[in-house]
Amino acid sequence: MKAWIALICLAMLGVSSVYADTWMSYGYAYDYDYDYLRSDRTSREQRDAGDVDDWIERGNATVTASPLPGFEDGIRLSAWASGDEQNYDFALASAIYFFEIPDRAEYAEIKIRYRGDAEQPDFDDYEAIAGRVWIRNLRKEREHRSYGDLEDSETLYGDTFVLRARRRSETIKIPTDDHVKDGYMEVHLVVDRSGMLDVEYLDVTTYRRRPEIRVINRYISDYDWRPWSYYSY
Repeated sequence: MKAWIALICLAMLGVSSVYADTWMSYGYAYDYDYDYLRSDRTSREQRDAGDVDDWIERGNATVTASPLPGFEDGIRLSAWASGDEQNYDFALASAIYFFEIPDRAEYAEIKIRYRGDAEQPDFDDYEAIAGRVWIRNLRKEREHRSYGDLEDSETLYGDTFVLRARRRSETIKIPTDDHVKDGYMEVHLVVDRSGMLDVEYLDVTTYRRRPEIRVINRYISDYDWRPWSYYSY
């Protein structure tokens, strides 16, 4: 009987060890963190990327349905700029989405499922990127309006995030403060210069409370400015 008990204990330890290794290697959250966020969830909307509210095509750029298998309800953003700094043929493609955000939500997670061609990064030590995500920021708009920058301009100000080419999804975690206007968050998917991005869907989940987020600041002492054509969003 004691031998059977010993064998059962060893089997349980073996299962626990394998589970712990899987837990660590895949970076899952702890149970209490998961339950905390789940109980605080106020809304979730998963939208096919092809279900756009608006889009922008400027220069040599197109916004079309994605032809990739599995992306039948997705979208393709293509841009092919050409020329030098003096004779530059501009290109920018942008898909625009408005997500309804509950009044009580303080925090949002935006997951984007995509595939894209690599593009030259702005920083040499950073990964190549496939596209960008832009989220409107009302605080930045108020600041620029106070300077008089927006009086006679349609320029909008926001926060830009990158979609890394080696990944198939990115999750952006952002507070809802200053990112919601009239109950909606404005999100743009962007490809500029030369590149192509296929997006399957966007998933936006909101929560009542904002968890602690560690921010890592990077300081660039000597930034090599590129030609003006490298900067859009």
